[in-house]
Amino acid sequence: MFHIRASVGFVCALTAVFASPAFGAFAHGEGWDNSTLAGWDSSSNLADVSVMPAGGTPQGYVECCSAISTVVGVQTPSDDWTGNLAAAGITGVTVDLKFQLGNYTDARLRFRYQDSFSNGWTLPLTTDLAANNTWQHCSVSFDPTWTDTQAIAAGWFQETCTPSFAETMADVYTSEVRLTGSDVLIAGVDNFTLVPEPASIGLLALSGLAMLRRRNAA
Repeated sequence: MFHIRASVGFVCALTAVFASPAFGAFAHGEGWDNSTLAGWDSSSNLADVSVMPAGGTPQGYVECCSAISTVVGVQTPSDDWTGNLAAAGITGVTVDLKFQLGNYTDARLRFRYQDSFSNGWTLPLTTDLAANNTWQHCSVSFDPTWTDTQAIAAGWFQETCTPSFAETMADVYTSEVRLTGSDVLIAGVDNFTLVPEPASIGLLALSGLAMLRRRNAA
């Protein structure tokens, strides 16, 4: 049986490692529950974003709206959500969406390459675009080292003048949820999460337990 102090130390160590955005085994999420955009901004300079303190899943969320743009959504260049996703072990994304007003034709996950002058790769999100005022959970999985052929076969689209899928995932400039439609558009975005490869978490846990056993045996 593990000593309580050692067990607590191990849990704290794992928590500290998981809490580092640079470590691949950490599922990093933003739920906008602290009344701040936390480095996120609008996908379009013709649209607005603001944090709603309630009504999300479970609390705050970002409301995106525009009366003139065909694009709404959120994006961020923050280091917590960009960079080398392959090295970080990221193999998935989850996000919650709510279409509150407007006629929507598309909802996509988008990773822009390298800088603000570049395009990127996009993936249509499986969601009911006509389901007004209902939160929908979207989940996607991918291998950041895929060839272009593999990525396209999995549903990804390469925008013009964008390098390979693997190059893009190794140098992401912005992470984005982009919604397209017509008329006055209002939509909610919540719980954007970068998900690590499950095997990474398992290997970390096994490694940590082995270290703990050696410490207790000493």
